[in-house]
Amino acid sequence: MIKLSANHGLAIERKLADELAEGGRTVVITGASGWLGSATLAMLDASMPASFVMEKLAVFGSSRREIVLPSGRIIQCRPMIEMVETALEHPLLFHYAYLTKDKVAEMSDEAFIALNSLISQTVRTAVEVWRADVFLPSSGGVYRRDGALVSSYEASPYGYLKLADEASFRQVAAQAGSNLYIGRIFSLAGEFINKTSVYALGSIIAAIGDREPIRIRASQGVWRSYFYIGDVVNLALGLLLSGKKMGEPFDIAGDEAIEIGDLARLCSEACGDRGHPIERPEGDFSEGDRMLGDPAASLRLMASLGLKPVALRDQVIATARYLMN
Repeated sequence: MIKLSANHGLAIERKLADELAEGGRTVVITGASGWLGSATLAMLDASMPASFVMEKLAVFGSSRREIVLPSGRIIQCRPMIEMVETALEHPLLFHYAYLTKDKVAEMSDEAFIALNSLISQTVRTAVEVWRADVFLPSSGGVYRRDGALVSSYEASPYGYLKLADEASFRQVAAQAGSNLYIGRIFSLAGEFINKTSVYALGSIIAAIGDREPIRIRASQGVWRSYFYIGDVVNLALGLLLSGKKMGEPFDIAGDEAIEIGDLARLCSEACGDRGHPIERPEGDFSEGDRMLGDPAASLRLMASLGLKPVALRDQVIATARYLMN
């Protein structure tokens, strides 16, 4: 059983919720136990009528289990192998099921590739049968540091496989006549953050909560641009409902770049602990690791849908409230 926390301020934008309810299309979510999946479920639970949640929501994952939504409603998560057996017509699919980057170090190459390939093939078959419109989150990891795309598995196993996944879904969507939206996500913030030790934002807030110094190992600059989890879901839903034709993947990245030292100080302020100790080697932080993405496309798409992105400071506050309460 998975129980989702009620400690969140997430919601589907009202106009999108109304359009979704009026349209009558089923929403399908894979990977519901992950960060994006949990947030999407919580937002639908908070914004849609109970009848929609119980009748128009289909959830698939690695195994059969119950999911207790923040409202207390219980929905069923079915094994992904049952997707094709489930009769659906032209649903909206949020495909979040994919082994994440941290799993690369925990598994053999063969196991990582085989399991992700099985997941991808299962979902692609369902897309073709259902003629589903799909939101596929990809990763900023598909880029090299110079901005070019990763060109080999050896250079970046995760990034290379993500590119292959993008290509395979573009092919099946074209064959099925489905709309496909591929957003290459860089850095996320917001409620339902998991694996706090993996994400810089989560580990910083966890250190503050544990009353431990924030320990930053990097002696050079580490720059990131954050995008709010709720904005990702609203953007994805808006695109799926719009039927916009998009030929290429786009970056999902914020327009406020922040260096990790400044992020640590911002988190301290958000947690009401201004001046929390930060331990870091001395160095030149003006240059270094800049994984920022190009925010232009995602911000333009949000504007076209009447959506306004959450500011960085508010993203951090929302994340801190979720983790600290």
